[in-house]
Amino acid sequence: MADVGEETISLERHLGGILENSKTLMKSYRNHLLRIYGLLKGGRGLKIEEGDYCIRFNIVSNVWGLNRFFFLYEIGDVTRRMLWRSLLRSSMGLGRFLLHKRASFLPSYSFSFDRPVTFVYWGEKQPLLNPDKLRRMELESFVVSLENPSRVICSSANIVWPKAINKVYKDQKIVDLAKDYLFNALFPPKMANMTDVWSEAPFVIISDDSVELFTIHKTICSLDYFYARRKEEDYVQAFVNVLDSDLSIKRVKCYISRESLEEIKGKPVAEVIISKRFKVHKLRHPELSSYSLSLHPFESTKVFEEGIPSILTTVASIILRSLYFRSSGVVALDARLPEIRDLIIGAFARRPFDNYSWKTLGSQLLKTLEGTQLLLELLGVYRVQDDKVMFIHPSIVECALSFLSDYGLSYEEIRDASMLLAEMIDRGQTSQRMSDVFNVQEMFKEKMGLNISFKDARELVGSLHVIRSTIIPLSKRLNSPYF
Repeated sequence: MADVGEETISLERHLGGILENSKTLMKSYRNHLLRIYGLLKGGRGLKIEEGDYCIRFNIVSNVWGLNRFFFLYEIGDVTRRMLWRSLLRSSMGLGRFLLHKRASFLPSYSFSFDRPVTFVYWGEKQPLLNPDKLRRMELESFVVSLENPSRVICSSANIVWPKAINKVYKDQKIVDLAKDYLFNALFPPKMANMTDVWSEAPFVIISDDSVELFTIHKTICSLDYFYARRKEEDYVQAFVNVLDSDLSIKRVKCYISRESLEEIKGKPVAEVIISKRFKVHKLRHPELSSYSLSLHPFESTKVFEEGIPSILTTVASIILRSLYFRSSGVVALDARLPEIRDLIIGAFARRPFDNYSWKTLGSQLLKTLEGTQLLLELLGVYRVQDDKVMFIHPSIVECALSFLSDYGLSYEEIRDASMLLAEMIDRGQTSQRMSDVFNVQEMFKEKMGLNISFKDARELVGSLHVIRSTIIPLSKRLNSPYF
């Protein structure tokens, strides 16, 4: 079997060669490469390699336990109303995934970099999902840990080569934890520059003669107008007003199924998933290259627990992530709880979203700061202390899973431990001085009754140092639409 690095180079040359047939996408990708190079340059703990049509990087040490955990997901387990199978087949088709050898292209989420990525898995050492199942898109959601994180190759093309899987986790608690972070990572689409797709973490599918880029965004919308050429068509074209990545309201044309259309027709405001799709063919088929936008309603109450306010949950998640991208801190948001409450309410002050009804029981949460705090913490990835809101970055959870799982912690306790580690990062206690190591030991003994070994405490502080100095700043800029 050829070395994965060789496969990487071959695959990305092939990707770049096809993208050359789309001037707009190729220009966008070249700008993305310049941006990635600027972000990675000088990053502590990273090895960087430039290649044809790509920049690759990896974590230099296994000791930190970073770039180790990934969530392979069926989108239907997050939105409940659609599946990858139906999304891809209705809008794009599947095509062939042969190239020089069979490979699995799998939608995944990176804990370290807080973004959806594309797993390219050749099946080394452990079959994960063979290409035949991929062709049928028979997916399920589970978390994997990788055997040697320092050998995991990450690409500017939003592709990850995991090399080998160490363990598969299907326990519902860790899957729910991962779903909370994936839901939070989905952000409204860029509408001002539709082809700037690379910061939107595309799912990349590469075949012998085409490349498909597929992005998923959560937002809210209001139906404006729709029309169908024939009554028997499954999909119709509609104009909708949507909240975009700049938190502006844009009127866009998209495709929507008749069933979904009936669902949102009677709602003044609806939660939706918007998917962008780009398909570029080789030079001999330029006329087949295409772009489309499709819309799919969902209910966030089905993502979390019954009784959680739906549209407010989605809007709160969008507002918080926007504030996090703009914040100067590593984990703490610059905005305090009262301002965040006003921003959530303000999202419904403009037409047509001002038709939202505030009579629901869940909407009453925003009447008080205590209720607002409850709404924010229901998302599962934010904690509030004295009006200060902190985003518990998933790399911190990854660190806790790597160093504390052997101490018998439940996944709920892993969440609590991650909060303690986030507080350390916020206080700047990650300088790797001996006092920081002792502080970790004392903190876990006092707060959680854990006796952490000196070796684990020392390596954990080293991991937090890399998270604070490199991982979080990099992931924030990778994902932000504002840089």
